[in-house]
Amino acid sequence: MNIGDVVVSLKGHDRGSFYVVIGVEDDSILLCDGKRKLLSDPKKKNIKHLNTTGEKVDLSSYTPLYDAHIRKALKKVSKEISL
Repeated sequence: MNIGDVVVSLKGHDRGSFYVVIGVEDDSILLCDGKRKLLSDPKKKNIKHLNTTGEKVDLSSYTPLYDAHIRKALKKVSKEISL
């Protein structure tokens, strides 16, 4: 998984939620959805509990990057996936 990938949670109380990868650590991924998990306090999740959607958000096009940008991108992607 790379920064900007859109993933869906497979395990935990947030199962089925969409996130954008904003950081990669050893065995964990830092996630943001712009609502409950913000850029200032990302969610740390085990890579085994995530599935990639094949979608990618170009985070470099936003300078500076805000939570609203993440929310807008995830809203667009979730509509495309649910169709």
